[in-house]
Formats: sequence, structure tokens, C-alpha cells
Amino acid sequence: MKENLKKNIVNIFLVRLSKLNDDHLYLFKNALTNDELIRFNAYKSDKNKLVSIVSRGLFRTQFSRILNLPLSDITYIKKYQTKPKLFIESKNKFTDLDFNLSHVEDWVILAISPFQIGIDVEYVLRQNNISSISNRFFSQFEIEKLNNLSSVEKSDLFFKYWTLKEAYLKANGFGLSGRLKDFYYLFDGDGSIKMMSSESKAIINNNWTFKCFSPEKKYRVSFAYKSKEPIIFNFREVDSKFHYLNLDWTI
Repeated sequence: MKENLKKNIVNIFLVRLSKLNDDHLYLFKNALTNDELIRFNAYKSDKNKLVSIVSRGLFRTQFSRILNLPLSDITYIKKYQTKPKLFIESKNKFTDLDFNLSHVEDWVILAISPFQIGIDVEYVLRQNNISSISNRFFSQFEIEKLNNLSSVEKSDLFFKYWTLKEAYLKANGFGLSGRLKDFYYLFDGDGSIKMMSSESKAIINNNWTFKCFSPEKKYRVSFAYKSKEPIIFNFREVDSKFHYLNLDWTI
């Protein structure tokens, strides 16, 4: 399957860990370098080992396929204290394509984009201390919004805020040191999401777009990407035979 790499297309690939079989896992392991395999196999947690192998394997196999390059050509380098960038070994250069990975519970998900992008996925049934987390990382506006809701509504809004913030930080390579209290999100009636300054209450990063949705009941997914153009998202699941199943997810 040949991917569309036009400037308005974002390609998303999902692997469900519960569906992995030995053959599928072998393909991911075979995509790794010896150093990567040694490092991942040294992890004490079997879950962390599996997620690392699948994440790195998914990244390398998909870019190898899309760019029609050998697996050994595909790597990434963290440049200038920012997010990792795709690097082509044989050409000794970075590409214009951006990517981001996220994983939680049964999911490992990869976004490939022609512009800067971040993705975050969370498992909404996971138990969290919402008050503790929001007091540490959220703006006063967001905290007050959460405090005025029922427990069910509070949990839903919490995961919206959290995934949106994480997606933006990941798109820029900031990590949790990205001054999360300095901005908050407003949800308009038309479905648009605005990033606002906690200090000035004005819109910031107006050249960014933010999307948040629940493709399946147990998961919340958010995107932050540096484009204001209409975007087409292609969602595909990579199954155990490396077939690509189109997902009818709608943002």
C-alpha cells in the first residue's frame, strides 16, 4: 500500500499489543539495530520491553515502506534539544516529514505528517488523582472548570486537557518542563479548540490546530499540529500479518 504524502495528509498507524503474534513481533524486532535490541531486552518490565520494540519497529518499518528505503537507512536524531527528527543515513540528511509516537495500555500509535505534529493517547479508565495532577500542571482557568463538574464530566474534561497539553509538548519536544500552567484550552461551539495565554487571556499559537476525540470508548486521542489548512487523516491498523486495515475514525 502506497501512502499519500501530500501536504494536507496525516497518516496514522495503530498496533494493538493484544493482537501481536510471534511472526508480527519478529518483524518488529528484525527492524531494530543490535544496540536497540540489547537495550530493550535489558528492561526489567516486560511491558516496557514490548512497547519499546513495537514503537521503534513501527517507526522504522513504516518509514522504510513509505520512503522505499532499507530499514538500516531509517533512524532519528534529537537535534538542538528539540523533538527527534527523521534522518536518512545513506543521504546524510534530515527529511521534511515529521512524526510522533504515543502508547498506552493496548495501543501503540504512530503519526506521520508533512508538518510539525504531536499526538497523545490516554486510557480513560485508568485511575488518576485528578486534583493532584491538575493542581500541578493545569492553569487556574482549567482547575476552576474541573472543580465545577460532576465526577464523570470532570474525568472527561481532564483527559481532554491532558492529552491536548501532552500533544502540544510532544510536537515541540518540550517534555513536562513546558510550563503547562502558562496556557489553557477553550472549546468553541463549532468544535474548534483555541490555546489561550493564562496571563493575557489572548489566543496564542494561532498558527497551530488542535483536535481531540474518542475513536473508541476507552481511549482519548489529541493532536497538535502546525498548520491551519484543512487536513485529511488516514487511520490504519497494522494487523498481525502486516495488512493495513482502514479505521473509520472521524475527528
